[in-house]
Amino acid sequence: MVETIRGYHLKDRKGLNHWDALLEEWLLAHERFCRIMKGCDDPAAYWYTEIPNVSILGAAAWRCGRIALQEFSTKKKVRGEEPWAGRGDLWICTDTNWKEELIEAKHKFVSLSGAKDKDGLPTTIKNSMEEATLAAKEARGGQRDVTALAVVFASLKAPKSANDKIDQLIKDFCETIKSSADYHASAWCFPKETRELQHPETGKYFPGIAMLIKNISTKRT
Repeated sequence: MVETIRGYHLKDRKGLNHWDALLEEWLLAHERFCRIMKGCDDPAAYWYTEIPNVSILGAAAWRCGRIALQEFSTKKKVRGEEPWAGRGDLWICTDTNWKEELIEAKHKFVSLSGAKDKDGLPTTIKNSMEEATLAAKEARGGQRDVTALAVVFASLKAPKSANDKIDQLIKDFCETIKSSADYHASAWCFPKETRELQHPETGKYFPGIAMLIKNISTKRT
């Protein structure tokens, strides 16, 4: 019997220990979407692109008692240049101590069996995190009292030929992101309702999603 594969991992002293509840709500949001939309043409929120995936994270923030806004107005800045008006992907504020977090996100469709970097992670994730990190630094703009986070949403896919080994590919991938030194938090959700979700034309599987988070504001190791 197919069961949901889900979980999250937080690293100590990286300024994200308060994300436990948020990550749990993020997992529940994806599971609920897939459960309600089972049997529809588009049964998973994770196989949409960046903005819908940011909305799921924002909804999780509201669900765990915080407030959040997508596409918020902000002043962006890089060292040596004048600030400019722009928009950030997501703003979250905690319900205690008014702790603000600015999030810049990237989304990629990532192959579970594609090219890997030296740490065993798909190179597309590493490249996307570099882009998100740069955007997060711009959004922070030198504000020392604001936490800036870079986030990558990786919607996982596998070739049609992988139908008998998808679960093993998923488990190997989850172990890899848990052990990676590049990210401060990660979460993954492979709902049972969509574990065998296939593209109607290519036949590729789209079994779930992973989210990787990097706190670019922390100086602690």
